[in-house]
Amino acid sequence: MQHIPPYPESLKVKTWEKAKGIAAWMSSRNTGVTALLEKAEKAFKSAPWEATADEPLAEQYRRGPEALEEFLRQHHQKYQPAFRQLQASFADLSSDLKSKAKELEKDEKVAKFAALVAKMAEDANKFTYAVAWGSVSDQLQKEAIRLRANFAERKKKIHEHLSKVEPAIEKVIHKLESFKDAPPTTKAYKDLFPQYHRLPGTYISVAAKDAPELKVTFKDFLQYGSDNWTNEPSAKTDMKKLIEADLKVLKKAKEQVAKL
Repeated sequence: MQHIPPYPESLKVKTWEKAKGIAAWMSSRNTGVTALLEKAEKAFKSAPWEATADEPLAEQYRRGPEALEEFLRQHHQKYQPAFRQLQASFADLSSDLKSKAKELEKDEKVAKFAALVAKMAEDANKFTYAVAWGSVSDQLQKEAIRLRANFAERKKKIHEHLSKVEPAIEKVIHKLESFKDAPPTTKAYKDLFPQYHRLPGTYISVAAKDAPELKVTFKDFLQYGSDNWTNEPSAKTDMKKLIEADLKVLKKAKEQVAKL
């Protein structure tokens, strides 16, 4: 959802045209105010309001905290200049309207319009704050703050899950190292799966529900487990080499857990 500030009624061309249309002498007079208002409205309508939508943050949240922060950095870099320019447009409008008001003050017939234009100048000045990047991106920043808090809570949950992974990996490593000199039979090896080999992967999969990026981090480990820890090895399998391969994968996974 885009967060676009409501455009001031007093700065709309139709409002000004209606006001000056009351007086015949104003209707025929080219004050230049209409052109100024048209230019400002055009700048407002052409501003990149898609920058104020907070929906894109949800995708970055799923990708992780680094992705979210990088998105916000690039988003700020991309859109801030445009809104700085828009803010300047309304600052210029305010200044130009003040000048127009002073011009109108010189003619007693249109003095009341001078006051109206002066009030429009004030409204334009106030609106510079509404279109400032800090204002239009306020909802986006609030959503980012909320998601950062979620990351902290999610990180806590992930660590609770991962605290079970390392001991589970250690358990498998310890068991496999006991077979270095006397490899197990293929059946004895398969019998280890439920209580040993599959436990680390199970804990990682549970943690990945809170942090999908863990499936990427442990992609090789999970794939290895799926390929090798489901069915009993064939009779031709070199069990010693298989144990060595298991240990290599498990130790790498242990290192990855330690880095998180």
